[in-house]
Amino acid sequence: MADVPSDFAMRLESVRMTQMEFRRLVQRLGGGEIDPSTTSLWVSGKRTPHACALALLEVIARMPPAQLSAMLKDLPPVP
Repeated sequence: MADVPSDFAMRLESVRMTQMEFRRLVQRLGGGEIDPSTTSLWVSGKRTPHACALALLEVIARMPPAQLSAMLKDLPPVP
């Protein structure tokens, strides 16, 4: 059976964000960090993403691309 992308992976791809950009955005907006292995598990479908992560991707999908680009440009690096 072929690998089927997870819902989280498809949503992340639809907004043209990398896992790292998503983690940086969450850190900036919420002040908390997401471990890289967590987003990897969400993308692979091995773990169900938090509802808030899916909600954030839904909000991002409704943003004008220029606004999202500007927001991502100003993000601090994730340690």
